[in-house]
Amino acid sequence: MATATIETYVEQVEDGKIYKGYIEFANKKRFNYEVTFKISLNQLQEEDIDDVNVNDLIQITVKNNGEIIKFEQNEEDIFLFLAIDSILDALLTTRINCNELAKTLSCEPSSASSYSMNMESSKTFELSPEVCAMLNDPKFDCQIPTD
Repeated sequence: MATATIETYVEQVEDGKIYKGYIEFANKKRFNYEVTFKISLNQLQEEDIDDVNVNDLIQITVKNNGEIIKFEQNEEDIFLFLAIDSILDALLTTRINCNELAKTLSCEPSSASSYSMNMESSKTFELSPEVCAMLNDPKFDCQIPTD
């Protein structure tokens, strides 16, 4: 296992449906992404998720130096995980902040997704040797130090 700091940025492009940002590995390699939800996060229900392939609900496009990456096998999974993690963190933070503001102003909170939203964060992840090997491959060239 290797420890890597991963910085992410996300901004909402279309209310609950389209988000874009970047994922940066170990302060060295940045990938831009756009995630599109086929069902708005505001309308997504648990039954929409049951027995459905994630790729039927979510589309991710990742670019390396402006070029769209053609993923093979499970390469897309790490990018999708990190983008979704960033989106959900930003949504939760926005909702909490909007609810706190509404309490302060003594008014009803509206849906947090109807507000402009962006967030940058940095987290440390433990990456398996397989994930490190994939990310360090010349295709991605993340240069993540391995133990």
